[in-house]
Amino acid sequence: MKRSIYYSEHLENSILPDYLKAFHSDKVKKNCASFIAAICDYCRRDFLNIDALHAQSYFNYLSFSNHDGKKLALSTIQLKYSTLHAFSNYLIRNSGSLKIEYSANPFNKINFQKPDPYLNASKVPTPEQINSILQRCESEPVLYSAISLIIKCGFTVGELLKLRQSGGNNAASVAVCTCSEMESGWNR
Repeated sequence: MKRSIYYSEHLENSILPDYLKAFHSDKVKKNCASFIAAICDYCRRDFLNIDALHAQSYFNYLSFSNHDGKKLALSTIQLKYSTLHAFSNYLIRNSGSLKIEYSANPFNKINFQKPDPYLNASKVPTPEQINSILQRCESEPVLYSAISLIIKCGFTVGELLKLRQSGGNNAASVAVCTCSEMESGWNR
């Protein structure tokens, strides 16, 4: 697996091997190790010493530089981001047992400079169109709740189905309760 010369001994011999044990796929382990080594090499420091400015600089580099003569796809950059963000969250959650001081995720506020090429702005509904859809659904509480959860909280169809499964016969009341809580500022 790829490693970086900037790894601390503790990261290389203890933290990273323990983290990678959680993954069953060798491909996932290899990718994860590669992504962590790449940011350490770019920043010329151990992962535990990367701050938000280093992280943003790295993602700017990924977004705007040519790699083997071509630009990286946004999906590739986002995969690297989610992997590094997850590893950083692991470090925060387990800092006590890992015997490290790590309390802030440097990847929380990464600003991706490149718009998603698959997102067509002309097909995104306006706030007025969204309100019109919600007004048409007001007479049906379950439909209104489902659409509100999708629009306002970003729920996926899978998350809505999980609500129904966990709610049994009470799915409608769960969704309506969730929706009314959401209207007063609560989110998921």
